Amino acid sequence: MQPERYELTFDAAEIVGEPGGGPAAVTVTRTQQTGPSGAPLYRDETGIVQAEINPEGEIRMLPTSTHQSPSTPRSVK
Repeated sequence: MQPERYELTFDAAEIVGEPGGGPAAVTVTRTQQTGPSGAPLYRDETGIVQAEINPEGEIRMLPTSTHQSPSTPRSVK
């Protein structure tokens, strides 16, 4: 059974577009949905960050709008 929550850590510079930022963490919670590969879908409380995470811990970031180009987190816990 996979965890109900994961903490995704990103490089803050990629998120806000400004150099010099430290890591930025986002907590995602498991939904009742599955992603394109059939693995559980996780979403943050805003619904903006969405990821498919399989049992091996591999992550696929999924866009939630047509203007979004999600970054890959540098760590998943």
